[in-house]
Amino acid sequence: MAMKRQLKIGSLILLIVLMFSLAACNSTESKKTKEDGDTAKSDKIETLKVGMSAGLMKPVGIIVGDKLGYFKEEGVNVKLEKVSSQPDATTAVSTGDMDIFPFGVVAPCTYVSQGADMVIFSGTVSEGSEILASQDFKGILKTADDLKGRTFAVSRAETGQMVLKDYLAKRGFKLGTDVKFVYVDDQTVGMQGVKKGDFDFYICNNAMGYIGNQSGLKVVGTVRQFVPHYPCCRQFCSRSAYDNKRDALVKFEIAQLRGYEYYLTEKESTIKILAEYSGQGADYVEASMYGLGDYENVMDISLDPNKKAVVAFYETLKSLGEIDANTPYKIEDHIATDVYKEALTTLISREPNNKLWPKLMDEFHKNND
Repeated sequence: MAMKRQLKIGSLILLIVLMFSLAACNSTESKKTKEDGDTAKSDKIETLKVGMSAGLMKPVGIIVGDKLGYFKEEGVNVKLEKVSSQPDATTAVSTGDMDIFPFGVVAPCTYVSQGADMVIFSGTVSEGSEILASQDFKGILKTADDLKGRTFAVSRAETGQMVLKDYLAKRGFKLGTDVKFVYVDDQTVGMQGVKKGDFDFYICNNAMGYIGNQSGLKVVGTVRQFVPHYPCCRQFCSRSAYDNKRDALVKFEIAQLRGYEYYLTEKESTIKILAEYSGQGADYVEASMYGLGDYENVMDISLDPNKKAVVAFYETLKSLGEIDANTPYKIEDHIATDVYKEALTTLISREPNNKLWPKLMDEFHKNND
C-alpha cells in the first residue's frame, strides 16, 4: 500500500511538473511573438470600423484595397463608414466608437494635447499645399523675403499654412504685420477673394490649383519649397483598437500597402476606381493623384507614420499657440511605428524580389528611428 501511495504521489508530482513546464513554454513563446511583432495567427476575423470623408481620395490604399478585396484576403473585416465631419470622426476615435480615421494631423495632435488617448500608426499623405494667385501676378516666390508684405487667405485646418507661419516666424517675421494670414470658411471664399484682390494668395489643398487654373487663378508656389517633408493626413486609431486589435491593424496595413503598390503601378485602373469612388471626372482624378499636363501634383502619398515629422509638427503647433505650449502630453507617446514596420517586414518576407518594400523600409528607418 505504501509503495502504491508513493507511486501515485510521484505520478501526481510528475504531472504537475509537466503542466508547469508546458505553461512556461507557452508563456515564453507568447512573449517572443509579442516582442518580435509577428502577426498572431488566428482564425478569428476582427472588424475595423474606418471613417471616410465622402469623395476624398487621399487614402488611396484603403479605397483600392477595399475595391480589390485585399482586406478580405489578408483576413480582416473592414467597414468603411462615411463621416459627416472630421471633428466628429476624431471625437469618435477618441471615445472608441470608431477604430480608425485616415484624415487630418492638426486634429489628432490637438486632441492628444488635451489628454485624448489615441494612436497615430500610419500616414496617408505628406505635403500637398499649393499657393494660388491671380493670373495677373508676375512675381516669383523663392525666398521668405518674397512673401513679406503679402496677405494670405488660409483654411484653419490646412497643414501647409501652419508650417509656413512657423517658417516665417523663425526668420524674424512678425505674423500679422510683416505678413498677414486671414482665415476663410471655405475654398470658394479664398479663391474669390484672390480674384477680387482682397488677398494676394490663397494657400489651399492639393488639386485646387487644377481647378483654379480653369477659373482665372494659377499656382505660383508650394509650401514644400519652403518647408519640405512636412506631414499632412495621418492615420490614427483608438487606444482600444491598438491594444486589442493590433493583429487586425497589421493586416489592414498590409492590405493598404498592396493598394498603394497598385496605385503606383496600375495608373489607368486606379483612376477608374477612384473616379467611381469619388464621383469625380477622370481628368480631375488624374490631376489630383498623379498630375496632368502642366499641372503638378504636389501631394506625396505615403503610409509611413513619419514619427520625426509629426513630433516636429507638434512643436510647430505649440510655437504658434494652436495648442498649449505647456501641455503635459507628449505626442511621442501616441505614435506607434510598429504596425507599419511589421506590415513591411511581412511583405518583404512574402515578396523577396519586390524592390518597393525594402525601399519603403529604408525610408521608414530614416523617418522614424
